Amino acid sequence: MFADNTNLTMVSDNYLSLQTKVNCEIQNIDNWLKSNKLSLNYNKTEYMIVTRKKVKCDFRINIGGHEMSHKECIRYLGVMLDDSLTWKQHIAHVSRKLSNGCWALSQIRKYSNSQMDKKVYFALLYPHIQYCITSWGCAAKSVLDPSIKLQKRKVRIMTFSHNKASSMPLFHKLNLLTLNDLFKLEIAKVMQNIENNEYLPDYISKNFERVNWTHSFNTRHSNKVNYILPKIRTESRKKAIVYWGPKIWQKVPPDIKSKPLLPFKKNTPII
Repeated sequence: MFADNTNLTMVSDNYLSLQTKVNCEIQNIDNWLKSNKLSLNYNKTEYMIVTRKKVKCDFRINIGGHEMSHKECIRYLGVMLDDSLTWKQHIAHVSRKLSNGCWALSQIRKYSNSQMDKKVYFALLYPHIQYCITSWGCAAKSVLDPSIKLQKRKVRIMTFSHNKASSMPLFHKLNLLTLNDLFKLEIAKVMQNIENNEYLPDYISKNFERVNWTHSFNTRHSNKVNYILPKIRTESRKKAIVYWGPKIWQKVPPDIKSKPLLPFKKNTPII
């Protein structure tokens, strides 16, 4: 039996207490596995400390007599997670995939039509842009810029346009979404799932509170099925879905909010 991509997440405001808790829990996991005749691959077991502060203690995690290796970036379910959640490594990974896709498009465009080019785009480029964009799509503009430029380069290749041609008319001509618009659409789809109470676990949906849940007054926002926009104190918190979700959902027209999920995807305008 193989159980890949299993993770243990623990939170603490003190490094020493966190180290103690993690060592205790990881040992319990190891004992449970041995009791059930399962084994843990110690060489592939790693840990990462997610924080924006410098770790000031000698942090060590031991399991089965082996010291776990500390990583600043870990690949988990196809996503590159860095210890500051800047998404630099993952976006660099996406940019490499987009660069390869642009090369493929440039090689076949002389022998294909626009419909075939779009099929190649959705096969080679689009999955890398869409995957988990609700998490990394709110990264800093300077981090996102390489992927945005490569996507613009892609539409210029597909339309045989000049390297400096304006990209927005080309996106409209091909009926394709920009990276930023795709991020907004995916966030709106998450909010639609929350609104219909579908597909999402409680630990995600409980972070969103409807305006009309807090009071019974007939206000302009309570009539539009809006969610409370949380107060944000830090820039890192501003990049979370708990902030972007209510903000984007406010801009979705009420007649589209009330639609089921599949028609919602087809009818949602660029927000």
